[in-house]
Amino acid sequence: MKYLLILFSLTAMLFISCSDSSDVQKEVQTYLDEYNKEFQKYLYEWNKGEWALNTYIVEGDTVTSMLAKDAQEAYAKFTGSKENIDKATKYLEQKDNLTDLQVKQLNRILYMAASNPQTVSEIVKEKIAADTKQTELLYGFDFRLDGKSITPNEIDEMMNNETDLNKRLRVWESSKEVGVGLKDGLVDLQRLRNQTVQALGYNDFFTYQVSDYEMTVDEMRDVCQSMIKDIWPLYRELHTWARYTLAEKYNAEVPEMLPAHWLPNRWGQDWQAIVNIEGLNIDNKLKEHSSEWIVQKNRIHTHSAPTGSKTPPATRGRTGGSPGIRSGSEARNMPTSERETRTYAPGSRAGRSSAPGSRRSPAGYPGVPWPVQKRPSLPLICWPLSPSGWPDADTPPP
Repeated sequence: MKYLLILFSLTAMLFISCSDSSDVQKEVQTYLDEYNKEFQKYLYEWNKGEWALNTYIVEGDTVTSMLAKDAQEAYAKFTGSKENIDKATKYLEQKDNLTDLQVKQLNRILYMAASNPQTVSEIVKEKIAADTKQTELLYGFDFRLDGKSITPNEIDEMMNNETDLNKRLRVWESSKEVGVGLKDGLVDLQRLRNQTVQALGYNDFFTYQVSDYEMTVDEMRDVCQSMIKDIWPLYRELHTWARYTLAEKYNAEVPEMLPAHWLPNRWGQDWQAIVNIEGLNIDNKLKEHSSEWIVQKNRIHTHSAPTGSKTPPATRGRTGGSPGIRSGSEARNMPTSERETRTYAPGSRAGRSSAPGSRRSPAGYPGVPWPVQKRPSLPLICWPLSPSGWPDADTPPP
């Protein structure tokens, strides 16, 4: 009889525990469903504002930027609200009773809140205003070549096809002039982004972004160093091949380091155009259709980001994984030192060629010893490097 009572008690406790877990999960799911519904509404309006701000460039227009700023502020007010922070925090205290997906979604809610916390609402508003201004300056900039206006598409076309090195250099330098007007604003954004996330306990914005991958800063550094080490031999061979191939194309001597304006891309991060591959030309096929047709087809394959997704649509294709990050597009256009601006492409330093009789690459070109640099020549990365060789989050661009 005694054992039956013990068994009955344990069964009752287990039943009550399961019932409690079920009740908590239902409560949390109701909250998540409501959050996701509101999140998509605010995200949709923010995306519309961003699209208009990036595409409707009219001199003297202030309405577009105001609407975009208002939409982003509404998004920030919702995602960073104290109510959402408190609820997500409270539910995570019972995470053992929740599903794995619910825990991930709640953590994501707190992650997005850290970028726009209501507890520092004035700083968030200042950050949004600065962000909007940077976008206006970036996409409304009038690029000029030899005193005449030139579009970004024309710059890209010349970087792909022009063989006159003097003209290529002028085109490349023209593409970087936008950075002059962006520099001060980028310094301000760096400060505001750091201050915003520090309100929820992050050291700086870099630490905040790395946390999205469930890693520490040191772990992210180790992964990146490992990737560089793994691809180093292949990249050295490709770099050697590119130097010889481009020197032949421009009828010039083979350089020890690749000048940035030799590459077919104004930022130096895409070398595909060096190789001409025969086959389907997507650009030519797209020219057969109107811009409206392309936008309509794109909408068919585009979906709003769910609560647990890594990156909202408004930021995909940019450098960061959180709303409002444009540091990549801004940094690519930032002016750098005279040496970096005029000579080196990202990751392009190639050391001296090997001595006669040394090992040759599979392509038949001399193997290139690649010296480890204390500070690589990277026009793309504008922040000074810390002693460890990584961008220093607290140091403004040069």
